[in-house]
Amino acid sequence: MSGADGRGAVFLAAAVPIGRDQALAAAVTGLARLDPELAPVDPAGLHVTVHFFGPLPASGQERAARVLRAVAAVHHPFDLTLAGLGAFPSWGRPRVLWLGCVEGDQHLLAIRRTGQAILAAHGFVPGAQPYRPHCTVARVRPACSPGLPARLGAAGGWPDGRPRTFPVAELRLMQSVNRPDGPAAYRTLVTAPLAGPRTDPPAA
Repeated sequence: MSGADGRGAVFLAAAVPIGRDQALAAAVTGLARLDPELAPVDPAGLHVTVHFFGPLPASGQERAARVLRAVAAVHHPFDLTLAGLGAFPSWGRPRVLWLGCVEGDQHLLAIRRTGQAILAAHGFVPGAQPYRPHCTVARVRPACSPGLPARLGAAGGWPDGRPRTFPVAELRLMQSVNRPDGPAAYRTLVTAPLAGPRTDPPAA
């Protein structure tokens, strides 16, 4: 895991291969034109988080990598469809903008459940918060203009109302990169191919 600095938060994620859709990549970057306080994610780092570890030392990253490989070994590749712009915690007080997972979310939920069962065996505390798969596309700084929530709410079909489908063939252990003056960015620490048998995921 060379290049890991131990400072940025670490998380297990399904990467979204945005390079297959340059129009969406341009739309993500273009979000910054709506408001100077809107910080889009670097399109190359778009992902759906499965488990958030937070900052980890090198030893913790090694344990997290073992969790990653164990989870990936029992799940197979799948297609993930993204559509619909949403906001956390709400459109009235947006802090994070995201695309929803409208197909393939059951696979992500199954991966999450597998991870929850494996985390404790590697010395981690399983996540206690409800899990809603989503792909963050931008973060909203506190100083955004008052009219931004209304403009974003009107853009619920952003960028063009067309769902995007991407193949998910691997899981990644990723780390956030501290870039206060640029878009949110991430580095990949470890990748693991989805290598499990092809079965339908159980219903949530």
